[in-house]
Amino acid sequence: MVDPIGPTMAGGTQKVDDESGWTVTFYPDANNYALMSEGKPPSFYWLPTRLSLARDENDDYKFNLTRFIGKAQTPQDKDTVGGVLGLTVTGAIPSDVWNRLTKKVIEQTDKNTNGLWWKEGRLDPLFQPVVVSSNTVSLSNLALGGKREPADASRPGGEPQPGDEPLKNWHWVLQGGGKASLDPTGETAFVALVGNYPAQLLYKSFKGTSTGIVFASSAMQLHMWTPRVKLTIECNWNKIYEHFKSKLNVRTLWAKADIDAELKSLQIDGAIKVEFVLDETVPIPGMEKISETLQKHSDVVVEKFLEYVGGVIFGPAPEKDGTSGEASSKESPWGAELKLKASWDFTKLRLKYEETDRMAYLQTSVTSSSLTSVLKEDAGNNPQKEKKYFPVVYLDDWPAQLVRICKPVAAWATDVYDSLSVQVGYPDQDGTVVYEPHTFYRPGDQLTTKEWTYRTFQKEKSDVKNPPPNWEPDRTFVKRWIHFKEPDPQNYLVVFHSTCAKIAIDPEPYGTALNDQIIEVRADSNQVMTVQVRFLASKAKLKDRVLTVDLQPVDEHGTPIEGARTATFDALEDDYKPTRTWRVCPVPHEKRNYRYKVTVIDYAFGARWGDDDWTVTDTSSLKVRIPKPTDQGVHFELLEEDARPPRRPPRS
Repeated sequence: MVDPIGPTMAGGTQKVDDESGWTVTFYPDANNYALMSEGKPPSFYWLPTRLSLARDENDDYKFNLTRFIGKAQTPQDKDTVGGVLGLTVTGAIPSDVWNRLTKKVIEQTDKNTNGLWWKEGRLDPLFQPVVVSSNTVSLSNLALGGKREPADASRPGGEPQPGDEPLKNWHWVLQGGGKASLDPTGETAFVALVGNYPAQLLYKSFKGTSTGIVFASSAMQLHMWTPRVKLTIECNWNKIYEHFKSKLNVRTLWAKADIDAELKSLQIDGAIKVEFVLDETVPIPGMEKISETLQKHSDVVVEKFLEYVGGVIFGPAPEKDGTSGEASSKESPWGAELKLKASWDFTKLRLKYEETDRMAYLQTSVTSSSLTSVLKEDAGNNPQKEKKYFPVVYLDDWPAQLVRICKPVAAWATDVYDSLSVQVGYPDQDGTVVYEPHTFYRPGDQLTTKEWTYRTFQKEKSDVKNPPPNWEPDRTFVKRWIHFKEPDPQNYLVVFHSTCAKIAIDPEPYGTALNDQIIEVRADSNQVMTVQVRFLASKAKLKDRVLTVDLQPVDEHGTPIEGARTATFDALEDDYKPTRTWRVCPVPHEKRNYRYKVTVIDYAFGARWGDDDWTVTDTSSLKVRIPKPTDQGVHFELLEEDARPPRRPPRS
């Protein structure tokens, strides 16, 4: 009973082409003739003659050329431009192509008279890949001289640090080559990090717009079989013995090495004949490849046979002390030294050694294929496939950096504001907003800064548990405060009514969620009501007089706001020109209304007069005139000496 043993080149090969570009080489099994004689189907072994890009379960190529670009962080650095090439090669044949190839090889071998391919009444053959003993798959490498370009040592900071090498234009580092699957249909994955120029070349070559620059190669050792071989060794025993006998005048004792040398010379002279004969019923193409393997095998057999020959015509030499030399050396079946036998009967010896068998040997097969332009039809006119196979990544997109430049805006010259502060926060993975604070001090202080920059990395929304309200991944929370100076009690020109030392610009508890890159920390008029008071008078009109104005915050109806305080300013004959300022914080009412009343005390005349009623206004610049006692709406009264208020001393 015969079973398939393996492929052989003895019956030749069958190459089958397909219109899709695939070519496959088929080999017959070394036992095919016997298999078909027993009524069994023959076995055919196949080997792909090209490699191709592997496909996934969706029939998309296992290929990706990701091109990337990253903006330099400093003017001294260079932009990072390059690509990552990832691909998987295979010798697997598409199923539709395979069906056509097997049909063609059956048709071709139906007309082949070689016994390993065809015998009358044969069944359809069984197909399987060739038997591979080793397989090395490689991809062409564009590295310049096999070396990576050095790091840029001219960068600030001195010598480059490990891992800080810039990606140069011709950078190329390839990984994935080497020992591969013993199955010709197996897959081998490669990945390469490339610089700007190789990335451009790869893109154009895989799109089919330029000459291909990427080749895949597979070097396989195929396990092949010879047909039946008969090895024959035949000896002329008498001629061998006479040859050694003629040497007795040179030596009487023989070492094993000397005997081997003489036996090999007798093989050359024909006294020992060694030959191998292939089965004559089967023609053998590629005989020179098979002969090399057969010769190695026959040399081993002959070596053993010659040992036997030496043992027949040589015997042990006597020991040096005169005793018989029956003991043999462990290093040789004949002993350390041998002596030619005085006589022997060669007529009883078997004159031939024969061995009939098949021999296995390794046949090298190298397959090399260009992988470029294979995507031309699949991705050339398909925008979706273009993005799938050739995506572009902007390195600045991830991790996305959120930058907030905070700038202080305040009328520092008014001497109202002590400082401005800001806190910028971003949620952590648990949803807790982590703030980073900064304070802007008044100009002239040593700690003054013109602007402050906050940086953090943007998270995905799914990365944050229990996110705060109104939060999106591109938003940071901002909390800003205005800090006021403590009023100077000696400065009579400014009256500052404030219920707090600072006011918040943004609501609690999180602040304002913003995606603006530039954030103003502004102390504007929305937080403070300011009224400038100017007295329209003269030194002569104010002689022995005091001009006073009172101001009170009111609501939209003119009603004084509960709890609000009154500001009072006065003018004397030697102090009426400077502008007085009244500030209220926070703003008492959104209308910013206030009321005022003017009063005059004349010490020389001993009288007081002023407005009967308050006047409501919202002007931020109030001009105060001296009313006449006879004006309409003015109340006038004479003051007794003891009821007059004390004169105010002159102000410096």
